[in-house]
Amino acid sequence: MGSFSSLLVFGLVFLLIVNVVPLSYYLNEARLDKGKIPSEILLVNSRCFSRLYLTGFAVEHGHNLTVSRVSFNVTYFGERPVRAAELWYANLITAYARIISGSNGELKIQPTVKRIPYTKILSSDTAWTIDVVYGDNLEPLNKMLESGALNSGETASIRIEFASDDSPCFNPQSAGYFYVLLDFSNGAKGVISIK
Repeated sequence: MGSFSSLLVFGLVFLLIVNVVPLSYYLNEARLDKGKIPSEILLVNSRCFSRLYLTGFAVEHGHNLTVSRVSFNVTYFGERPVRAAELWYANLITAYARIISGSNGELKIQPTVKRIPYTKILSSDTAWTIDVVYGDNLEPLNKMLESGALNSGETASIRIEFASDDSPCFNPQSAGYFYVLLDFSNGAKGVISIK
């Protein structure tokens, strides 16, 4: 039997084929933040699997082609709110190309699929967090106190920080790809893909 990463790659590809390929995509313009080096992506694909819309993909580059930070928005549409304490159980799985070595101008790229853990405060490890929740009037989400919830119609701004040895290689005009699958513990899920 293959390695765990092979199993994750197969699972992600199977999920994308079964749920995304036969269905039409929603096209949304990529968010271009001031102060960030925006990717040159004009359109991104997002699909609502079950109550989550992932949009507004933005990339902040580190050294050369490597990515130090990715951000996107998640709009939740569901009956039951996602409580702050439940964020620890959310699955955020990414698939991307990573530089594993290189010399004399030749880079070696490795396909990588990784479950990225949630954290309240980002550090030097690869992790994700919620920066802000827009339209958060019903039960304001406080990630530090683990109180409040993400309610239907609210949009969370999510940021993924990558450790320096785990940085994706991504340039929309020449190299790389990026898939993000977000799955909350209540069954709400969504995906965004950038090629």
